Amino acid sequence: MAERMRDERGFALIVALLALVLLTFLGLTMTLTTSTELQISTNYRWSQQALYNAEAGIEIAKRYLRQVDWVSTILPAARPAPLAGAPTPPFNLRTGPQGEANRSFENLDCDLAQGQQGFGLVLDDPTYAFPYQNMTNFLLDQTGQQMGVAGAFTVWVRRPLLADDNGQYNDDTANNVLVLTAEGIAPYTGTSGLSDFGRTNRAVRLLEVVLQKVEPGDCENRTGQQGGGPAGSGYDRCDTVKATGILGGVAEINQGQ
Repeated sequence: MAERMRDERGFALIVALLALVLLTFLGLTMTLTTSTELQISTNYRWSQQALYNAEAGIEIAKRYLRQVDWVSTILPAARPAPLAGAPTPPFNLRTGPQGEANRSFENLDCDLAQGQQGFGLVLDDPTYAFPYQNMTNFLLDQTGQQMGVAGAFTVWVRRPLLADDNGQYNDDTANNVLVLTAEGIAPYTGTSGLSDFGRTNRAVRLLEVVLQKVEPGDCENRTGQQGGGPAGSGYDRCDTVKATGILGGVAEINQGQ
C-alpha cells in the first residue's frame, strides 16, 4: 500500500497546474472579449456621432442657403460641354479655421470621368470668418455662446450633372438646384484631427442631398404647409390652400380622375 502511494506522489501538483493553466486561459479569453466589445461600442458611438455631425452640417447649410443668392454667392458658372477641369469658384478659395488648405474639389481623383469636381466647392461666405470646413462650432445659443459638436463637419456644394444622349455629363444650368454634401467626423478635430493618428482613428460619415430653392409664385415647385419662406411665409400662389388642403385635397383629386 505504501508503495502504491509513492507512485501517486506529485499528482495533485499536476492537477493544480492544469487548473491554473485553464483558469489563465479563461481569464485571457474574457479580457480579450471585454476589450473587443468595448472597442465595438466605442466605434459605434463615434460612428453615430459622425453621422449626427454630418446632419448638423446639412441643417446649418440649409439655414444659410435660404438667405443668400445662389447664383452670385454659391454656385460657380455652369461649364460648357464637354466638361474640362473643375468649375471656377465665384471668389478666391480660403483656408480653414485651423489654417489648413482649402478642401474644395476633394475626391477629385475619383471623379475624373464624371464631372471633374469631386465633392464640389467648400460652402463659403466671404463675410464669414472661415469657410464651412472642419467646423467645430456654429451658431449662437440664447446666451450668445457658440454651439459646438463633438467632432467637426465640412460642407460642399456643386451643380448637379446631367447626362446627354451621348452619355456625356454636363453641368445643370438651372440656378435653383444644387447638390449639398456634408462630412461628419468624430472625435478627433483641430490639430489632432490633422495628425496621422487622428486621421487613422476617427470615424467619418458622408451625407448628400439635392436641394431645390422654392420661390413664391414658381409654379414648377410644390410648397408644404409652412410655405417657401424661412419663417413659414411665402405660400406658393400656384398651390392655393383650400378648405380641403393644397390642390383641393384627395377628394378633389379623385373627382378629377
